[in-house]
Amino acid sequence: MKKHTFILFIWITCLLSGCILEDQSDCRRSFTLLFRYTGDGTTDIFREKVTKVNLYVYDAHTQQLVQAYEMDSDDLQRLQGIRLDNLQPGDYEAVCWGNVFESSTVTGESQREDGSLAAPEYHTGQPADSNDPHYYGNTLFTVTNDWTDQQDVCNFRCTHIDIKVRLEGFNDGIALAGTRAESACPVNLHLENLPGYCCFHGNTHDESATYEPALTAAADDASAYESTFCTLRFTDDSDVTLYLTRPADGQPIYSLRMEQFLTENGLSVEDEQEETMEILLRLNTDGVSISVTPFEEEEVHPGMDERRLQLTMDNWQLRMSTETERNQ
Repeated sequence: MKKHTFILFIWITCLLSGCILEDQSDCRRSFTLLFRYTGDGTTDIFREKVTKVNLYVYDAHTQQLVQAYEMDSDDLQRLQGIRLDNLQPGDYEAVCWGNVFESSTVTGESQREDGSLAAPEYHTGQPADSNDPHYYGNTLFTVTNDWTDQQDVCNFRCTHIDIKVRLEGFNDGIALAGTRAESACPVNLHLENLPGYCCFHGNTHDESATYEPALTAAADDASAYESTFCTLRFTDDSDVTLYLTRPADGQPIYSLRMEQFLTENGLSVEDEQEETMEILLRLNTDGVSISVTPFEEEEVHPGMDERRLQLTMDNWQLRMSTETERNQ
């Protein structure tokens, strides 16, 4: 009697849950999507690089958004991925963006073809100071009718470039007519023709953007200035150009094409996932030329690394120690 009662209880429980052997259409399916990023090696370094993920799940056929999720660092520590329990059987495509913070804006995500990621300033036509260090993941997956715990992996790739610029010799070599804030750099940093946005296929768009990252006093030398920022991925042959400009009117006093800098120094931003471009601009003692090298490169090659900077004299005054000694 007790055996029959127990069997009846099990049968009623399955019936009420709608999950019986003949029909599992109402059963709760589970699909786990795991995240992985190996950078330029084979070891997974996802947690070292990504602390937030925005996930967009699209119908693989219609490309319409089905569900969107946001996982913070605590979520990713518990599970380096996400468990999707509410997807119906079908084909899907996952688009993931890592590290979407204050320097990022996502638009058009309801349709995969319209989705884009850009610095917030891009949409207002203003110069940006930086992007977030983005990582992109994309994978197709299928949820089947099987009542099983299904699983897949979404591999990420790096979609940003770190840029570090250091200025030396400008504090003593140039003084703006009038006054400026103490410890403020006497020139501004300006970059043109950087990619404007990334589409949801992970590629950058040709429409260009302008960046004006801040220069601050270097920690190791109060007379030097540094700026560290991120841009969207660009290629070696792109038309990205760096300018030093006058704070008073924004007029350029010096320009450097990134393609030329990379070529002359035997560098590339296409070889690796994690790319850092380091540029040292040093105003020479003649007061009218700049030496350009990667960081920590001691030897300066005349005619290759040296760029001529013709200063506009109406708003600028050259103050060089060599001239002082010559006049004494």
